[in-house]
Amino acid sequence: MKTKTYNILFYKWNEVTFDDGAMVLEEMGHHVVVSEQPFQIYDHDEAFIEGITQQIKAHQIDLIFTFNYFPDLSRVAERMGIPYVSWCFDSPLRTLDSVTLSNDFNRVFLFDHGSYEKYV
Repeated sequence: MKTKTYNILFYKWNEVTFDDGAMVLEEMGHHVVVSEQPFQIYDHDEAFIEGITQQIKAHQIDLIFTFNYFPDLSRVAERMGIPYVSWCFDSPLRTLDSVTLSNDFNRVFLFDHGSYEKYV
């Protein structure tokens, strides 16, 4: 049985796990579009949001993926009605305190059990 493939916008932010993550997604048959869109304000940057939105439209992106959580990517996903998958491994991760964490299109996976207990 063939699984569905997705166009994934993978936001690269300086993490050491990026190459492995992108490789695995591609080996699974997905098309990975890398974004390194800069931002000025960590929690809410309209220029960043606009840049990501344009990339999503240009590449017909099905979902956004990151290692760790970015509130503005959640905002974009919510506005565009696409899933945002965030695999969080840093702890504590202050961005999880954002009001965006409860957005309907988020799929947030937490490595740290203490974080899990705090946010679930």
